[in-house]
Amino acid sequence: MPVKLKKDGYPAALKLPKSFGDCADMLFDLKEARLAAQKLVDAFAEQEAELKNHIIDNLPKGDRGAIGSHHKVMVVRDQVPRIGDDTKFYAYVKKHSAFDMLQRSLNAKAVRDRIEGNRGKPLPGVEMFDVVKVSLTKV
Repeated sequence: MPVKLKKDGYPAALKLPKSFGDCADMLFDLKEARLAAQKLVDAFAEQEAELKNHIIDNLPKGDRGAIGSHHKVMVVRDQVPRIGDDTKFYAYVKKHSAFDMLQRSLNAKAVRDRIEGNRGKPLPGVEMFDVVKVSLTKV
């Protein structure tokens, strides 16, 4: 069941098959089409990154940029924070209750490894929940 596209190249509205066997085939076809499209997107992104690096490396510093027929490009600088000393930073966060500077995501693999190393005992403050996924394999 090939993926149907509209005239603009976007996928047509999804028409769900009646049987789950046909759903499995359609899921595979959609996944293959997405992966093929992703390869194209990745190729564009690679060329875009190469061109950006060329501009950063070769546009004279302090220059006001370069103007093309429809766009202007400039190299701009920005300050991005990163932790240089974990101990000092986390002490500051704790002392000033500055937890808004932290993200609340967990490294799932690290948590699972800790629980496994702790003989399956849960970690304080960590809740595990089930995520439902679909497994797709070739027959």
